[in-house]
Amino acid sequence: MLKAFAACAAMIIAGSAVAQTSIRYDFELEVIGNSYPATGASADLGALPLGTAAFFSLEASTQAIPGLGTASDSAASYPTLGTSLVVGGVDLQLDQSLFPSGSLFDSVQISNDAPSVGDGLALVTSSMRPDVALTVFLIATLDDPGSSADLWPTADLPTSIDVASIAPRSDLVFSSPDGSGLGSMSLQVRSVEITVIPTPAGTTALAGALLFVRRRRRI
Repeated sequence: MLKAFAACAAMIIAGSAVAQTSIRYDFELEVIGNSYPATGASADLGALPLGTAAFFSLEASTQAIPGLGTASDSAASYPTLGTSLVVGGVDLQLDQSLFPSGSLFDSVQISNDAPSVGDGLALVTSSMRPDVALTVFLIATLDDPGSSADLWPTADLPTSIDVASIAPRSDLVFSSPDGSGLGSMSLQVRSVEITVIPTPAGTTALAGALLFVRRRRRI
């Protein structure tokens, strides 16, 4: 099922691709909290029970945004090229007009051994739905200073993610605009597939060398 979604997500975000190496992350998640009402404009979200499968895809350039850190630092930001989020068959209609991103907002932010975060990958973006405000995605190691958990060794975009080392909390959260009182939903990553996409000029030479990684989180 995740493979089928990955193929669909690739078509959705293909129009945002640029002539440089990028990495696509296809996350499978599970709904662990939902306070959207089962009636009204958000009935499609409110009807989704806990345990509902969700699929979040993001593609980012491997070239860090100048002035926002580098891979040799403890943090760096990378242009987001496209995103997709589907929860229980409901498309969250993430705003693709924001990409490719060139600022801190809407970019993929990577931290390595950063204070209070450890290793982390974060993205804050917006939805076209009026009942969904900012969508916040964050996976990180445990905040415990004594933890030996380590997701990646640098602030490069990771080509492998051990989901067993992700802190046991909500990894993706979205909610209604402030003051609307419609509700919110939280999800947790269960597995991830990672694909490194070479530049078009190097596609022939690198054919068959695409990196395809799947990691599953233990429940």
